[in-house]
Amino acid sequence: MSSIRGVLAGDADRAALESLKEELGEYLDYRGLCTTARKALFLRDIDVFVFFPTYLNETQPTMLFEPMAHGIPVISYDKGSAAR
Repeated sequence: MSSIRGVLAGDADRAALESLKEELGEYLDYRGLCTTARKALFLRDIDVFVFFPTYLNETQPTMLFEPMAHGIPVISYDKGSAAR
């Protein structure tokens, strides 16, 4: 039986990240900011890219194009969210 593992990248709120680590343990792999060199490793290690923007007027986040260019399915909204 396989399990789901979340691979999280980017700048994260420290308190929220600690809470996630405590709750999810080994099921969370936090990579931090993905520079150009680290981005290839991140994309290699994921099966689906999930992006829920927090910027209310986000309409075309360019960060979605890279996973799609690598054949990775993307789950997102068609606009930003005020939820944080």
